[in-house]
Amino acid sequence: MKKIALILVAAVFFIACDKHEHKVFDGVGDQNLVAFNKSSSSLPVLINGVGSVDITIDLSQRSAAPRTIQVSIDASKTTAASENYTIVNPIVTVPANAHNAVITVEGTDVSIETTATILALVIDSIDGGGVITPTIHEVSIFQICPVDDTFATGNYLIEQLSAYVDGPTLDDGSIVTITNEGGVSRKFDTAHYPNYCSSGTFEFDLVCGVVVVPNQDSTCSCGSGADWFTAANTNETFDTNDDSIILVTFTDDTQSNCGAPAQTTYRLTKQ
Repeated sequence: MKKIALILVAAVFFIACDKHEHKVFDGVGDQNLVAFNKSSSSLPVLINGVGSVDITIDLSQRSAAPRTIQVSIDASKTTAASENYTIVNPIVTVPANAHNAVITVEGTDVSIETTATILALVIDSIDGGGVITPTIHEVSIFQICPVDDTFATGNYLIEQLSAYVDGPTLDDGSIVTITNEGGVSRKFDTAHYPNYCSSGTFEFDLVCGVVVVPNQDSTCSCGSGADWFTAANTNETFDTNDDSIILVTFTDDTQSNCGAPAQTTYRLTKQ
């Protein structure tokens, strides 16, 4: 993680010396850049039921005419069974003078388990041409059970139980406010690597008695920060009738950008 400090210093120096502001895309005279607006998303599916997730595709330029984007599956990186998901609109129309479009993936619990499987999506083409960023969007599909909306919400003390890797991963020893982001998802504001950076959020899911950390980016990293935090090698469990203490374990620096991936554990104690 010491590389983070060097990269941040270099970034500040570069910005200070760059006298040219980055151009804001105005739809005139620039290449049309096309990409998913984030690298991953979660699709929780109710046990014996259904679920859905919307995924946004961003375009840097507007157009006076509607445009069509086609999305497909990267089979080499997909582990989810086809019986468990449907891409509702693999071909989607971007309205005239719009900067984005949304595709929807629906999940149906045919053989879904609490351990997530991956649906990998890629952008194939867009009418009128454009530079497609070769990024895969990973949809984590997993089974969920009903949980009370207020469970594991409110103020919690977070404490890192695992060894530090060049400092704490989150703001160890602080009081955070956990909110319900819908269904089983919980999220709180906290610094990522507070020795180096000051802002960020962290998310975890309550999945049928198991605490699962979905793929999420880091705001403080040696590389792009994409998919920095992911599920643990062994997930923690929780008592559905007691939210006084929640243990959350996750894989830290999954892409080995700053060093070897580490298993990091936090204890969340209700205040």
